[in-house]
This record gives sequence, C-alpha cells and structure tokens, in this order.
Amino acid sequence: MQTDTQADTPNQANLKPATLRASVIIPCHNEEKHIGECLDSLLNQTLAPDQYELVVVDDGSSDGTVALVRGYVAKNPGRMTFYQQNHAGPALARNLGAKTAAGKVLAFLDADMNFAPDFLEKLIAPVEAGEVTGTFTVDEFVANPTNPWSRGWNVCYYLPQGRRVPENLKDTESTVFRAISREAFWSVGGYDSAGYHDDHTVAQKLGQTARRVDGAICYHYNPGSAREVFASAHWIGKSDGHPHTLKEWLRRTPAGSLKRGIARARQENEPFYIIFDQVYSFGILTGLFKRYILKGSHAR
Repeated sequence: MQTDTQADTPNQANLKPATLRASVIIPCHNEEKHIGECLDSLLNQTLAPDQYELVVVDDGSSDGTVALVRGYVAKNPGRMTFYQQNHAGPALARNLGAKTAAGKVLAFLDADMNFAPDFLEKLIAPVEAGEVTGTFTVDEFVANPTNPWSRGWNVCYYLPQGRRVPENLKDTESTVFRAISREAFWSVGGYDSAGYHDDHTVAQKLGQTARRVDGAICYHYNPGSAREVFASAHWIGKSDGHPHTLKEWLRRTPAGSLKRGIARARQENEPFYIIFDQVYSFGILTGLFKRYILKGSHAR
C-alpha cells in the first residue's frame, strides 16, 4: 500500500513502462459492501495473472474499505497495488491509479461492480488489435434487480428493469470509456474533476468516443436504500454538468416531485416510485443548494 494525496498529470515520458496487457483502475469511496465481490471477480479472469494488474485507489473512505483492500493486497502479492488519497472525487483517484499503471490498455471500473470471467479479455481485445481507441459494454446488468430502490433508479433513468444499458441500444458509441489505450488517455491529461459526470471528460477532450463491445458481461449495483439514493442524487445535484435552471429547482420541490412521481409510478406500474422520487429529488435539491448557493465542492 502506498499513500498519495495528489494525482498530478504526468508527462508521457514519465510514465511507467507498459509491460502488461491491461491495468484495471478501481476508485473507491466507502465501498466495503461491494468491493470484495468486485476484486474476487477481477482476480479470476481468463487473462493470465501475469498479463494484467489491479490498481485500487481509496478516495478517503471512512468505513472498512481500506482494511478490506489491504487484506486482498496481502493475499495477492504482485497482482494488486493500493493507493490512498484525501477525498477528492473519482476523477483524481482514477488519474492517480493510471499514473502508476503498467498496462498498455487501461480499464476503468467501479468498486460496486462484478464481472464475468472473460469480461476483461473481451473488453480490451479491440483496443489491443488497434481497431479502436477504447471500448464500452452494453452487457451491463443490475446486480440488485429486486431491490425496490434499485428498481426506482431504473425507472428514474428510463432503463429496462434489470439492465444498466438498454438491450436494444442502437448506438455503437459512448462518451464513457470502460477501456482505453494508455497513450490516448494521457494524450489529453486524463480525467477532469467535474463531479458526477467526470467519466465523460476524456471523450470530450479527446474528440473520440468508446466503441461498443458485445459479450463483455458485468453487473453493477444500483443505490439500494434511501440513504444511498439520497447520497447519489446529492452528488449529481452538486456536479458541474447538472442543470441549475429555475425549472430544475422547481421540479425538484416536494410538489413537483410528487406530481412527477405519481405519473411515472402509473406509467411503469411501480407504486414505490412515488417514495423514490421524493428522496431522489430532495437529494438533487440539496446538492444544487450546496453547489450554487453555498458554493461548495462538487466532490461526492
């Protein structure tokens, strides 16, 4: 384990030599519930163990995440590297992990995900072949599909139940890279810290998008409690990219939320969504207030 509170953008010449096929970068903040499942799935991929590495960066967790990850590092010497930084958000955590990575392809994954054994191999293959700059997967499923809060999240984002990406998605491109060549990533200086949507910033600066890969199966936990929904919505509301118009403020009031919640609950036959939308909208509203009235940070 190493500690680093900064994630300075390195020059290409200062990067570690690329000696591995892939480096998996995993930022985490208070993820003790899920990161063990994430690491177990990534340590058991079809790629040979000496062909890829895991780089975990803790972003100022206050729960048991750090102790749990240290245990994994101790049990898997040479396969994992662990860094810690003061809480600054996932963009800087990803940059810090990528700064020390030895993979020719960088895979940016989340601590609340878990993966099929051949996920990495399928995700990085088009990048390794030089066919594309980076990739994303459409085979991203909800890891907790029966949880009512998780179901509400899908209703909120107009997604089919059980999936994080529509099954019939016609788009072959995305502004979120799950895997990208290291050279391309650092050619634009990595991620910008912009809040909830900072994973879009590499594509925006690069002027290129990730290409679709089929068959790279993964599972992603939706927020599964009122507390988790509120925290995620609060972070979204604080983000630079979230609209802060008068219309947005009004639609997030209890009255606006109730009207919308009832309509969507009827439309999707999900009565619980009325409660979900009240919690979600309150999170957005308090995030907007903190960011634009109190001038607070956009970090989670």
